[in-house]
Amino acid sequence: MIEPFRHNSWATIRLLEFCRDLDPAVLDTGAASAYGPVKETLAHLVGWEEVLAGAVEGTAPHEAPPRFASVDDLLDRATRLADRWERSLEPEPHPDRVVEFGPAGARRLVRVGTVLTQVVHHGNHHRAQVSIALNGVDIQVPALDAWAFSAWYAESAGRRRRRDDL
Repeated sequence: MIEPFRHNSWATIRLLEFCRDLDPAVLDTGAASAYGPVKETLAHLVGWEEVLAGAVEGTAPHEAPPRFASVDDLLDRATRLADRWERSLEPEPHPDRVVEFGPAGARRLVRVGTVLTQVVHHGNHHRAQVSIALNGVDIQVPALDAWAFSAWYAESAGRRRRRDDL
């Protein structure tokens, strides 16, 4: 089960690293089909993933996630999220376990499997929106699909093996 979450974290981190080097004015770009400006879409993506991770862990916050502060802030939070998923999904949670989810006063019980499915769907959805918005201003986002993740993973594993041989 961990592999889709590793891809999800990698894709978000890769997109944030790419956006960190963009002109800040570009982060105000939006698309008609997007959540909002690129920076707010990225903040929404990371913030709600933190909320969803909290639901799986049983520690969901009662307030809405923070708005955009900086790409570096989002990158730091996304990196911490990658570590949280590694811890939260080992051992693998039972998909039928029920957790509370939703804002205070409107909490409901949902299956962990539903929350985990939403994490992956939500990430893909909003990364695609950012890609579309940036493509609209002639900026090509790096590949974020599973094939690109697989190539990155194989390359990084090779680097780790070479370091271990030293």
